[in-house]
Amino acid sequence: MIIKKRLPILIVAIVCIFAIGGSGCATKKYVRQTVNERVTPLEGRTQELEETVRRNTGDIKSLDERLTKEIAGVDAKADRAQQSADAANQNALVAKNAADAAANRAEEVNTNVENLRSNLDKYTLLTTVSVRFKTNQAELDDEDKAELDRLALEAKNHQGYILEIQGFTDSRGGAARNDALSDRRAEAVKRYLAKQHEIPLFKMSIAGLGKLTEEVRTRESLAENRRVDVRLLVNNAVTPSSLKSAPN
Repeated sequence: MIIKKRLPILIVAIVCIFAIGGSGCATKKYVRQTVNERVTPLEGRTQELEETVRRNTGDIKSLDERLTKEIAGVDAKADRAQQSADAANQNALVAKNAADAAANRAEEVNTNVENLRSNLDKYTLLTTVSVRFKTNQAELDDEDKAELDRLALEAKNHQGYILEIQGFTDSRGGAARNDALSDRRAEAVKRYLAKQHEIPLFKMSIAGLGKLTEEVRTRESLAENRRVDVRLLVNNAVTPSSLKSAPN
């Protein structure tokens, strides 16, 4: 009896259970379908994003490589430009030094030319040689020639030299006679230097000056006045500045 009374209740419970079970399956299927519908687009979107990221990563890497090469090229060009600038500066410095040296040389040349111009007519006396003669004579003896030989050798050691040859007599005799005698004595010296030592004539000037003085009368003084003085002079334009005049 009791079973019969509870049978409808059990049937209802079983139906409810099946109903609930069926409803649960339907709900799970619905949820699964709903999730799939939402997840599938997300998965596609995710794949698209991954592909986009992959492409972007490749593009960034390619851009980085290209920029690295370009930067390296720019650095190389900058280095070459710097080297060119350094070389240009060095060349400019060399050119400036050369210009300064040229200016200094030009100034030196101008100074030398000015010194040359101002000293063309100036001479330094180096030495004087005297040769003596017998009374009324104009011939050179061996001692006189030896003196002239030494003078000629010294003269040839210098550039721009000249020889001044001055003839004298003692105070005896008339003026015209003594002038002529002093001329012959000076000419004798000039002739010897030209013939024996090939001294150019244009480098020798002669003058017969006659009586040297009227005041001396002793034998020694008269002998001293019968002479020719040969003065060796060198042009200041070619003479070392340290060269001093020799005493007469």
